[in-house]
Amino acid sequence: MKKKLLSVMSAFLAALVLAACGSAPSAGSQLQGAASGETSAPPNGEKTLITFGIHVADIEQQEPQVYQVLQGFMEANPDVVIDVIATSNADEQTTQMKLAAEANNLPDVFWNNPAPSQEMFEAGYLMDLSEFLEYDKTVDAAIGDKLRELSNNGPILGLPYQKLVTGFWINKDIFVDNGLQPPTNGTTFDEFLTMVETLHGKGIPVISNGAKTPYSVWAFLSAWARYGFFDHVKKIEAGEETWANEDFVHYFEMIDKLRAAGAFPTNITTQDYFQGKEAFFNGKAAMLDSGQWDSAEIDTHLGESSGFWWGPVFENGVGNQQLGMGAFTNNIRVSAKVGEDENKKDAVFRFLSYWLSEEADVVRVSYGTNPLATNPKVEVENAAYSAMLAALSENGWEFSPQQPDLVVSSAVQNAMYDAIYGVMSGIYTPQQACEAIQAVQERE
Repeated sequence: MKKKLLSVMSAFLAALVLAACGSAPSAGSQLQGAASGETSAPPNGEKTLITFGIHVADIEQQEPQVYQVLQGFMEANPDVVIDVIATSNADEQTTQMKLAAEANNLPDVFWNNPAPSQEMFEAGYLMDLSEFLEYDKTVDAAIGDKLRELSNNGPILGLPYQKLVTGFWINKDIFVDNGLQPPTNGTTFDEFLTMVETLHGKGIPVISNGAKTPYSVWAFLSAWARYGFFDHVKKIEAGEETWANEDFVHYFEMIDKLRAAGAFPTNITTQDYFQGKEAFFNGKAAMLDSGQWDSAEIDTHLGESSGFWWGPVFENGVGNQQLGMGAFTNNIRVSAKVGEDENKKDAVFRFLSYWLSEEADVVRVSYGTNPLATNPKVEVENAAYSAMLAALSENGWEFSPQQPDLVVSSAVQNAMYDAIYGVMSGIYTPQQACEAIQAVQERE
């Protein structure tokens, strides 16, 4: 019998929630040709069904590059149908995948964060994808070493969903129109703080964040890496220090100074990420905390006034300050049940090969997102994407090996988001923010 996941409810409660909860995963987010209704068996005797779980409500609108890759695979493999199981966001996805695992009904392929996925693997619910790397030697040669590094040379628990490039998108015109040079890589925190004070003094919102989407603090997670996050976390997990260490207090003091200078919208606690994005698109904010996935929309709205910035360097920071976020991720998981059906396994492995093919990477680049396993030659007229690529190629800059929130448990991860937004909104002092995370750590 498979072990139960540590943080998941009983099977009875899981079944009850899945039956009663209106936000539970629903099959049939209709890809062209996808099945609707029952998803536990192929729609007919000739086709194999792959269920694909994703953390957005509308895949065609919110992740168009993924939608097109799925379409391309089905066109190239007419014997396979992909049915999307959608949730509204990453938090909802984590919850629903845990419940689905407990009910032994995970999608065949799905997006999931590292910490809960490790629990799922240990409980026997996920496939070790080392076998897939044996199946596709081209993928293994291209990214196998990176995947093994992410898995600490153990079982391969996931494949890349995207390259995690995050930072601040900038409306350069707002800065220039107000007598300021936009920040560039190497801009110090004190220089940036002066810019914030100037813009706020003219009634211009600066950084468009929204606490109703708790994880939407990507640029601030990158900044945490410039305060020695990874070294400190190792010591915290070893019991050698706490989250309330001097460097982490300095990190939250930096956020508190931005709050006091007027960097954040007055409605930060009632606004979500998507509302913050609209404010940026409409010229009502100078900056957006986001990543590569928004480059196409930003180019549409801002065009040549688009800019991309890794964020400030800190005089009281720790370690390399020329550190951006261009981490390799492994969020695509495969249910262990796939290995029990040779037809399903063959279809899924063909899909994974296509997912990491040059054809799929051409689609990604055409939508302003980065390729995963190849280097396609594609001409893209996208000023925002070009600005991001310029940041990625900046001389002297290195990249964080992982996003800080992805190397801790789900509970600590959520405490980190709460602490960041707590300081942004003035609910927590820097010391209280650190102590709040430590309290969660001690309950682990």
